[in-house]
Amino acid sequence: MVSLLKIGKISKEEIEDIIMPNLGFTDNNVLVYPGPGIDSGIFKVDEKILVASTDPITASSHLIGRWVAYITTNDVLASGGIPKWFLLNLLLPASYDKKQLLSIMRDLSNSLNKMKVTLLGGHTERTPNISFPIAVGTAIGIANKVLKPSNIRVGDKIYLFGEVAVEGAYILFKEKEDILKEYITSAEKKEIDNFPEKISIYRYAEKLIRNCIDEIRWMHDPTEGGVYNGLYEIAISSKKALRVNLSHIKLNSIVKKICEKLDINPYKLLSSGSLIVVVGSEKEKEFVKKCWQMNIKPVFLGEIYSESKAGEITIENADEYEFKDPHIDEIWKIFH
Repeated sequence: MVSLLKIGKISKEEIEDIIMPNLGFTDNNVLVYPGPGIDSGIFKVDEKILVASTDPITASSHLIGRWVAYITTNDVLASGGIPKWFLLNLLLPASYDKKQLLSIMRDLSNSLNKMKVTLLGGHTERTPNISFPIAVGTAIGIANKVLKPSNIRVGDKIYLFGEVAVEGAYILFKEKEDILKEYITSAEKKEIDNFPEKISIYRYAEKLIRNCIDEIRWMHDPTEGGVYNGLYEIAISSKKALRVNLSHIKLNSIVKKICEKLDINPYKLLSSGSLIVVVGSEKEKEFVKKCWQMNIKPVFLGEIYSESKAGEITIENADEYEFKDPHIDEIWKIFH
């Protein structure tokens, strides 16, 4: 019997066994190579440090121009870079007309404008045998410091910024509105319509990069697999163990309602718009002080506590949820 592969990100073992041995030419200008939990490549050109990342939008047909702009630039920001340039690969169902294409491109352009990012080029085609559009973005930015998981030390503190699972909750509502509409009020529906603007971390990450980069060891934006997978990827990439308390996270009441109705774990749900930051323990007080001065709310999650238990996460006060298969996002439950 042929075993079916799991939907979602490929496993740590597949990355290490298949991806890592096949990285092409070794270039001494590359400062951070691919690896489990690492979403951006960092390299130098003369004296400039550049950050590049690429991401697909595969689980939604709604606002994908905005989605691909924000999610791809999020990875650059999480790697300490200010995004400057963008490329787009857009695959459309054969039935898509000019009006639908125009809607995607206007949404993309408006989103890039807000971040002062320029579209350099890409590729667009109508493709047979797909039922919804697939957008793949590549973003490039400039950094002043190389952030990498090897910077992390035992004792470092873990903070969270932004709202958790609003990205996934928006998709869940759009895909299952027929089931959820009787539970969602008109006021809540209006708030859900604003969720897509919350998936960009630019509004606070740009401030952190410009003002707190000396205090930051590493950053990671939890996307597929949610906050849990984001923490897991920090653990495996840094080869450290984490101790965290997820009860410190205040879930949006609408997100919580949607997840409860669909039996979804919000801590394992798409969470673009949030950012996990690892801060040097000796600089924690200065970091928190700067955040409050910039009117940015840091949520304390836990700490890096061990080198001997590399890749492990101890989760406190989250007994009502099941935590396994961190790389598999809860969103895929609705597509089966």
